[in-house]
Amino acid sequence: MDLDLRTVLRWLVYGVIALIGLSLLGVLVNVASSLLWLLLKGGLVVLVVLFLLQILDGFLE
Repeated sequence: MDLDLRTVLRWLVYGVIALIGLSLLGVLVNVASSLLWLLLKGGLVVLVVLFLLQILDGFLE
């Protein structure tokens, strides 16, 4: 699996939409909201790391 910025963003959006859908349906609202926060925090970390790697790659070229 190619782990580029576009793929990560796509899967983060899919995850957020799925968890928001669960919250709106009222199914496991507490679990879905905590998973949403974990997904957002983890996604932010991944995005920052990928952004820094792209910056470093630009400096090394």
